[in-house]
Formats: sequence, C-alpha cells, structure tokens
Amino acid sequence: MIKKIIVPFFLGLLFCAAFNQPPAQAAITLLINNDAYFSEPRPELVDSRVYVPLRTISEGLGYDVAWDQEEQLVSISKTGNHAISSNPNRPQISIYIDGEKLGLTPSLGQAYIKAPGYTMVPLRAISEGLGAQVEWHDGLVTVQQDRQGELVGEESQPEATWAPPTIASEERTTPSDPAPVYEPIPSSAPQVSLSGQTATSMTILGEACLSLDQVNRYLADKEKQMQAQTLRTGKRFTPFPQNIGALYLSIAPKYGIRGDVALAQAIQETGYFQYGNEVLPKQNNYCGLGAIGRRTTQEDLDKQVFSTIDPSAAWLTLGVHGWSYKTPAVGVEAHLQHLYSYASANPLPGGCQLYDGRFNHGNRGKAHVWADLNGRWAVPGDRYGQIIVEQIWREMAAY
Repeated sequence: MIKKIIVPFFLGLLFCAAFNQPPAQAAITLLINNDAYFSEPRPELVDSRVYVPLRTISEGLGYDVAWDQEEQLVSISKTGNHAISSNPNRPQISIYIDGEKLGLTPSLGQAYIKAPGYTMVPLRAISEGLGAQVEWHDGLVTVQQDRQGELVGEESQPEATWAPPTIASEERTTPSDPAPVYEPIPSSAPQVSLSGQTATSMTILGEACLSLDQVNRYLADKEKQMQAQTLRTGKRFTPFPQNIGALYLSIAPKYGIRGDVALAQAIQETGYFQYGNEVLPKQNNYCGLGAIGRRTTQEDLDKQVFSTIDPSAAWLTLGVHGWSYKTPAVGVEAHLQHLYSYASANPLPGGCQLYDGRFNHGNRGKAHVWADLNGRWAVPGDRYGQIIVEQIWREMAAY
C-alpha cells in the first residue's frame, strides 16, 4: 500500500509525539529504525509533544518527496508515485494519508509554522497511518518501522547500518537557505585512553567515555556471536533488547552514572542478555534486582503494599525471582537507580520516579569505584568490578 502525506511546501513537515509530560528541559535523542539522527531545527518539546524535521522522518522511513510549484504543496509517497490534492487555497495546514485528511484537534496537537519555514505536526496522530511505532522515555524518542512498513515487535532485531536515500531539497521557503543538517551518529568513536582505567580507579559516578556508535557496534557484534553460540550448543537465543545502548546512555546522565559501564554491568549480570539463571528476559530486569536466590513469597508481596513504587511499572510476582519492569526503559532506570544508591547516600535526583525496590539498603553511598561493588553488589564478588571494567567495558571501548 502506498502511503502519502500532503502538506504545504513553504514548510518542512515535522513529526512529534504526545507522551506523559516529558520534562521541558530534556535533551532529545531521536532514533529512527535504530539509527540516531541530528537535524536543524533540533527536536523540541511543545505542550509535551516532540517535534522533529520532515526530512529526517521521511527519509528515515524511506519516503520520497516531491514539490508542486503551482499548488504550493509537498507530496510524500512511499514509491515516488505522487498524488496532489487540488486545493491551493486551503486556509490551514492539511495532512493527507492515503488520500484521507487527518483530523487534527487541540487534544491531538495541531500543525503550526516554525521559521524559517517548517510545518510542525503531532507525530502520534499520524504514526499509525505510517505503520511506525513511537516510544518516549526521558529524552529518547524511537520511531520503529520495518522495511515493509509493518510494526516491529519486541522480539525483532535491529537492522544493520542504514543510509538515508537522497531526495529533492525543496523543503524550505527560501531556496538560498542551506539544507537541514542531518546524519546518523558518526562512525568514528572518540579516542579513549585505557591506561589507568581500572575497576579500582574508574568511578561509578561520571560521564560515559564511549559513543553510542561504539556501543551499538559492540552490541551488534556480540549479538551475532551469541546467536552463533546458542546455535552450536542447541540453546535458545534471546535477541538483545532494542535500543538498549541508547537507553543506558540517555538515562544515565540523570543520575550522574557512567552509562557505558552500567551497560557493561548489565551484560555481565544477564550473560549477554541470555539469562539462564533466575531472572527471565521478559522481566526487563538487567541487574538481577531482587533476585536473592529464592522465589518471591506472599510475605514479600505483603511488604510491598505500602511501597511508593508504581505497581503498574515495577512489581514482584509470586513464585518468580526478582523484580519485573513494564518496559526495557523502566528496567534500565531501575538498574541505574540501584547503582546510584551504592555510589551516593543522597535521595533520588529531583523529578525521578522510584523504580528500585531495594533503593534504601545497607550499602548506601559505600561504593565510589566499580571495585567497591565486590562483595557488596555481588557476594562473594571476587573481581566482580574488574570483570565489568577491565574485560567487558575495555572490549567495548575497542570498537
């Protein structure tokens, strides 16, 4: 099925998503089919909706763009087979999907003009028509669609590196204006010195040293290796969680945690996301939270009655090991909160919702460097921090 969007030319269509009140000051990272994009104008929040440029979305989802000078309209089509509506005097910005006008209401968000000439529209109102799944979590927006335009399920695996096609540049009102700048994350990773980076010297609190591109290359390589290994051994292969690297790197700064090393810890805890011990993949529990060698009892559940944790986002289940989380993003944040509880005795940063059911434990603020987790996070935990930093993280840094 050919899908078309028709909008007035003198603007560039921007997608946005209506989510649960994201913070206005959040920096927005956009992933389209698992590739990160940067563009001008940058993604922005308006009334709790995320807006991004036409060219980023249309090319990212494989659409073609044509400009009709007479009617001052842009036609966006999956195959380049354009159909233009004949109403050049249209008083408001109109969007057509498969020939049907999309009804934008104040509750859905309404299109508006952004200088120097872009059309801004609410993404969630049109994403279903495009067959794309949109998710938001703390500054990370993902737009996921497979090659045929079908929704991508949780068990689907990320695509390999994708190069956007080239299309016409009639997106702006002023032909002399430079075209928007957009590109996937650069393939070159920052130069990271491994000298002195050990579990006894690297702090838990701090900025990530590795780029998202490095992390994603490492994860893609390891996922292939794990798939081959499980095939040889006859075991079941579990695909890596989608966008797991981006989740760690985008959420960790809220807590001042090194997101790349936290990801290395998740890899150690889950056995490269294959699990096999107590916690199950569907629990989205990446650090074994609450997995203490026995299954959850009714007494455990009774203790949670007065918990401040939202039971729709994080919960214990009778007869199951450890906590379960609604989404991978919530599971990542619970992990980062638990790391924060070891590295700092302070309360959660302002505006953060508690997901860690063991946040107030006896080791609050007692782990400054990763080696301090030895015997605390993991018992007996010999060389636990060294495995995370000096083996897994160092290998990741080499990509």
